[in-house]
Amino acid sequence: MFDINTKEDNIFLVPTLNEVEILELSLKLKTENISQHYLLASSGTTGGSWKGYLISKQALLRNASAVNERLGLTKDDIWGASLPLYHIGGLSIYFRAQLLGHSPIDLRPWSADGLVDKILKHKVTVISLVPTQVFDLVKLNITSPGTLKTVLVGGDFLSRELADRFTHLGWPLVRTFGMTEVSSQLCTGADPDGHYSPLPIHDIKTDINNNLFVRSQSLFSYRVSKQEEWSLTSISELLDHEGYLKLPDKASLSNRGLKILGRDDGHIKSSGHLISYSELRETLDRFCLDHQCWGEMEIQLNPTEREGMELILHCLNKLPEAIIDEFLHLISPVKIAKIKKQDLFNRTNLGKFKYP
Repeated sequence: MFDINTKEDNIFLVPTLNEVEILELSLKLKTENISQHYLLASSGTTGGSWKGYLISKQALLRNASAVNERLGLTKDDIWGASLPLYHIGGLSIYFRAQLLGHSPIDLRPWSADGLVDKILKHKVTVISLVPTQVFDLVKLNITSPGTLKTVLVGGDFLSRELADRFTHLGWPLVRTFGMTEVSSQLCTGADPDGHYSPLPIHDIKTDINNNLFVRSQSLFSYRVSKQEEWSLTSISELLDHEGYLKLPDKASLSNRGLKILGRDDGHIKSSGHLISYSELRETLDRFCLDHQCWGEMEIQLNPTEREGMELILHCLNKLPEAIIDEFLHLISPVKIAKIKKQDLFNRTNLGKFKYP
């Protein structure tokens, strides 16, 4: 079991680093007098030329405390760990559990079939899942054990249809929105219309272009990058004059909470048509759930000079042409510029589709 109280100066939670890279970076951090930090790769980074973040133990504890408090957890609650340590969603659970006086129950390796038995055996009351794990449970029609109080779900797109099927099976879903930059969760909980509730340790703002900014008590300490050599950028160099960090996502902010718009305003222009990309993803997800092909089709946005944005549909080779044609007919007049087929999709260890 992973021990967050280890005496090691810095913990590198990046499986792709080799021994030489670890030694080089360790020496650089020692030279810079950096200790008590955890290194995680940014989402989608796999190695070589990559970007990651150094996060202090204090920042992780602050975020963990805010999440526990938002959920109303007490010493009687027990965290279950089903996500990998090298993902911020997995690492953060160990700090949340420590603040409640226990080590999390290891629910890995992931098995939808065996999850309920493990939860009941160890009296787990709160877990965190990603949408692919939610789908596994829904596909097998597995109902939630009555002892489970909360299931946090974040990390990727979760459609309303899949969420509804999940909650109809009794799973106590709480949507989250987070990122490595803030040591896990930015928002915990959302209303039915998708307005997220920010944690009180974060001060959030948006500008006229819907760019999202955060001033937080749990920001990372250094951005780490490597091409030929290791490079460290302090968080202080990345903040604006008011101390806010610009985030890659866009959002709208109202008294109802934070509405995540993705990497644009939620709409794209393709061949002169204004399309709601988020609604298109909802349609695809619902279609795949109904046709037992969830995870076998993915939509990609691709910027082009002529069209503005084109849509690419990725399909597994085993998917029948009739299913593809039915989906294309369903979304008409939206046009798919290209259909790309392959035997297997390249996905992260948490199931997120990696665009080629």
